[in-house]
Amino acid sequence: GIFSEATESALRALVLLARKEEGRASMPVAEIAQILGVSGSYLAKTIRSLAKAGLVETHPGPHRGVSLRLEPPQISFRSIIEAVQGRITPSFCSDVPDLNAACSFHQAAAEIHDFLGKTLEKWTLAQLAEKSCPASHLAGGVPCRMNLPLEGVP
Repeated sequence: GIFSEATESALRALVLLARKEEGRASMPVAEIAQILGVSGSYLAKTIRSLAKAGLVETHPGPHRGVSLRLEPPQISFRSIIEAVQGRITPSFCSDVPDLNAACSFHQAAAEIHDFLGKTLEKWTLAQLAEKSCPASHLAGGVPCRMNLPLEGVP
């Protein structure tokens, strides 16, 4: 897929934080990992990447936890992906001064890269959190990678 497993875990963790008391609450990483069904140490590494990028804050001490550093509308889908996977860079022919003179593959890849970047910048954590599960009539028949067990989450 386009996104790594770590990126999907980061997205799911951030959606969970955004939906928990509108992103203002802190949650222990171990609790988030349990809800998401991933390893705590694996998620902690992902959370460190998000913290380094300035998307979350970690809270040391007996009530160790993590919370959003920015409001959900300020966090772009692109910033989440780049925090975990690194900068999204084109993977095609070397840059050329005149794109029209480049090979067709280069032109197509440049267009795709531009479109992908704009789309990822347009979508925010707020939008992803707003509808993080499929509509009820599709819920059982559509495998959703973001589907979170939000019922009963404190």
